[in-house]
Amino acid sequence: MVVAILIMLVVLAVIVSYLCLLFLRSRNMTGWVSDSVAAWQADELDVNDHFDVHMIDGRLGDLADFPVDAGGTYSPDEIGQVWNEVVSFERGAAENITVSAVSAAGKFRRSAASSATPEEA
Repeated sequence: MVVAILIMLVVLAVIVSYLCLLFLRSRNMTGWVSDSVAAWQADELDVNDHFDVHMIDGRLGDLADFPVDAGGTYSPDEIGQVWNEVVSFERGAAENITVSAVSAAGKFRRSAASSATPEEA
């Protein structure tokens, strides 16, 4: 019963998504885009910068010394260590999932085999 309800909800979600896509595709966006391109080509767009640009000339190697807030980025030396940690975590997670799936499949197989009895004539 629950499975049938879930299947119906999935079907309903697919239908609603399809109808939303049809609605979005039917809206005419070409007018806005063509007006914007025409204004850009005629140089009528307002391009006043409302922000200040601060630029410092330097070498490309200076980017490695760029001050960053702690915790959000990694230095080039730390990337290898972080990569190894991520790979080992993923391998451990994959092994746990595999063990659980094999165990569940074995239990299902045993319960299916024990419940299947030969028909008596």
